[in-house]
Amino acid sequence: MTSLTSPWLLHLLVLAVAVATFLHAMVVAVAAGRHGSSGDNPTAGFEKVELADGDFQMQSPYNVPESQRFWYHDGVRTFWVYKTDMPFNAATHTNPRSEAMIRGHGVYSSGVWQFAGDGYVPAGGPPARQ
Repeated sequence: MTSLTSPWLLHLLVLAVAVATFLHAMVVAVAAGRHGSSGDNPTAGFEKVELADGDFQMQSPYNVPESQRFWYHDGVRTFWVYKTDMPFNAATHTNPRSEAMIRGHGVYSSGVWQFAGDGYVPAGGPPARQ
C-alpha cells in the first residue's frame, strides 16, 4: 500500500487541489458573467447612494477647528493633513489624519463598499496611504 507521505502522491494531491481551485474560480467567473458582472466595469453590481451633508461625520485633529482641515465647496470635499497634526482625539494613538465617516447607511464594517476620490500629495512630502 502506498503511503500518503510518498513524494509523488503528495505532488499529485497538491496538483489535484490546484486544479480544483482553478476550476472553481472559472465556474464563479462564468456565473458572475451571466449576472451582468463585467471585468470592464468595476462598479457593476454596486448601487449608487446619494449622500447629504448630514451623512458625514468628520474627524480632524482635536487641537484645531474642523474648518482648518475640511472644506466643502461646489460638491467637492477637501481635506488637509499635516505631518505635525495631532490625532482626532487626545485618547487615541493614531497617526495624523482627517477623514469623513459615513453615517445613516448602516455600519460599513462588512460587505463590499466602493468609494471614489482623488488625492493630491505635494512633491517632496512623505507617502500618503491608508
